[in-house]
Amino acid sequence: MPAVTSSAVLRHIQPRWVLDPSGEACRAEPARIAFWRPLQKLLDSIGALFFVEIVLIDQEAVCVAGTGPYSAGIGLTVPPDTALAHSLSSRDCVLIHTPRENAACHDCSLRADCRDHANYSGPLSVAGQVVAAAQIVAFDTFQKSALLERAEAVFGVIGQLVGLLFQAGGAPGSAGRRDSAGPGFHGLIGNSAPMAQLRRQILRAAASDSTVLITGETGVGKDLAARAIHAESGRKGAFVPVNCGALPEQLAESELFGYGRGAFSGASPGGRRGLWEAAHGGTLFLDEVGELSPAMQVKLLRALQDGGIRRVGENAVRRFDTRIIAATNRPLAECVREGRMRQDLYYRLKVIPLRVPALRERPEDISLLAQHFLKECCTRNAGRMVATDGDLMHHFMQYAWPGNVRELRNCIEYGVNACEGAAITWAMLADYFEQAEDVPESRPSGEGRTARHGRTASRRGAEDARRVLEECEAEPEACGKGWAKREAARRLGVSLATLYRLLRRE
Repeated sequence: MPAVTSSAVLRHIQPRWVLDPSGEACRAEPARIAFWRPLQKLLDSIGALFFVEIVLIDQEAVCVAGTGPYSAGIGLTVPPDTALAHSLSSRDCVLIHTPRENAACHDCSLRADCRDHANYSGPLSVAGQVVAAAQIVAFDTFQKSALLERAEAVFGVIGQLVGLLFQAGGAPGSAGRRDSAGPGFHGLIGNSAPMAQLRRQILRAAASDSTVLITGETGVGKDLAARAIHAESGRKGAFVPVNCGALPEQLAESELFGYGRGAFSGASPGGRRGLWEAAHGGTLFLDEVGELSPAMQVKLLRALQDGGIRRVGENAVRRFDTRIIAATNRPLAECVREGRMRQDLYYRLKVIPLRVPALRERPEDISLLAQHFLKECCTRNAGRMVATDGDLMHHFMQYAWPGNVRELRNCIEYGVNACEGAAITWAMLADYFEQAEDVPESRPSGEGRTARHGRTASRRGAEDARRVLEECEAEPEACGKGWAKREAARRLGVSLATLYRLLRRE
């Protein structure tokens, strides 16, 4: 166990941004640091327990907590070209084994004076919003060994502590309130211009009781947009979702509008209220509204025009304060031209049109979404900590994501379950993209190249797989068939599962 570090040694390894006396004039106000103060002693204990140093910065890259040499830097701003500040802006987790030599360090202004032996940086999120970034640092070979072995575990503990801090105290300087236009806006995650515009449209739609028609491709999050409108509207009633495509035609009317006493054989003696009535004072969300039959379209139009409904088997009109939000991934204008959608219903629904952008239209949000889903999946998997490497994010940015956010979530979940180490790599996901559906021909040129590359890599013949495996088994460093198969998969550029499948084809 290393001895307690002296003040002279601490000063020797302190980063230049901590030592620079000019930074004193720019030191953040104590009130800003006060929110994070409960973490300081906890980080000191974690650093001592795992034999590493830790530094924590907020959204503005201000150091708000730190152990060892970083404690003197609390209140100072970390230079934007450092790995720690970069992880805050890029939303990527980065492990640097050899500081100063790593490509990520070439543009760092502190490179010449860097005393790090290794470091691990990454963003920290709460409810889908990046609120801080942390870096775990090693200043000697002993600490480096501890860092390489325990970095993910330490980072996971820090993330949990930050989450608990926000649960207890809200957000810094906000008295428990968060900016509703932030990246975690009712589950709609993203800082891109299209998402900022969507949030503004949602807030405008929420201020009205008019009918809203939400359009967008499958998997973009139309249901989240509908829930956001309801939540921001202040309506006290329930949000009642219904999938129109799943409603049997013969039951659609009674499900939506309810039925009266003795309406049909087998009916409840007292009748039954429908979903429209259940949403009184709230919002009825008609998902996949384009799937309604022509007959049901007529009944829905009448209800929207009259402002009231008739239960099946009754003549009386019942009126309820129900806000209607509809959604579809179909081009309803084309459906109108083809006679599959009533024109008058189309215009009645499209009082406030709102389109949710496809994921390929906001590629700058992919990294943020991936990190959010990664943390979500790791939490469900008993708190397991897995990172993504930078090469994987490069491939993600090139892929067109025909399944949009839903496909990205499923891809990350697949990666977490398939990952045998500390990071998800592109080779691990080759099988996933091999099974992905081909992207539409109308996509911009260049999109989908990554998926095709993955399929090419994963379709190497069984003969090549056997040959490479035999070469690995014959090497002196081979310490068993397990090592040989992992090495063969690495050389072939495929996942271990793909290698096994190729070997079975012989």
